[in-house]
Amino acid sequence: MIYRFLFTLIVFVLLFQPTIALEQKKGEELIKIRTMPVEAGDPVLQKKIMYARRLIASKNYEGAASYLEVLYEDNPDNQSIQILLKQCYSKLNLFFKLEELIKVQVKSNETNLGYRLSLAEVYAKQGKTDEALAQYDIAESFIKDINRVRYQLLIQSMLNYSLAQDAEKYIIKWRKKSGDKYLLGAQMGLIYERKKEYKKAIAEFYPLLEDTTRIGNTVEKEIVELLLFEDSSPIVEEYLLQQNKKN
Repeated sequence: MIYRFLFTLIVFVLLFQPTIALEQKKGEELIKIRTMPVEAGDPVLQKKIMYARRLIASKNYEGAASYLEVLYEDNPDNQSIQILLKQCYSKLNLFFKLEELIKVQVKSNETNLGYRLSLAEVYAKQGKTDEALAQYDIAESFIKDINRVRYQLLIQSMLNYSLAQDAEKYIIKWRKKSGDKYLLGAQMGLIYERKKEYKKAIAEFYPLLEDTTRIGNTVEKEIVELLLFEDSSPIVEEYLLQQNKKN
């Protein structure tokens, strides 16, 4: 009876809480914000950039890309133009051009985490796994202290491109470094879930249920989904019943 009540309560709570998709989106937005410049300078150029933005808003990505490429030739260091061009190339799946542009950004600021992750991602999109992993290694080397936000950005980027096994190695490394065995538990749980190691997944999620932040709400959702999935539900249910007896 208690178990059924807890299950119902979890489902009810989740109807009003953010999901992992929101966490992922926020992580991506952090990278965008970190690399977004403050626009200033030539008012004529800014009007041209605004025109390019309108083309993008109307989903005329080809027209915007052609227009921005002309602006880029005369203003190669303008970050607003670079960002808009990246957006167009991504929408048009012009990954070769996107790669070259990101390399220019990396060269201008080699220790920028956002640029490194962008380069890793464009490699991953093209199936260049070794090159992508090399960039993730470089990005990871920039994180000197225990920085959960940066850790999460890197891991979420890797998970977006099916590099869960390599992401797991980073988390294990960071846990040893920090002494926190629950570090990035939500992400580690997702990794085990994708590997169909459901007992390990629920063992990662369960301790985070007491978290009063969005993390706790996120793992509640994942546990419910595991309970509803035929292959994982017996394993997860047994684990939860065992924990209930201990408490």
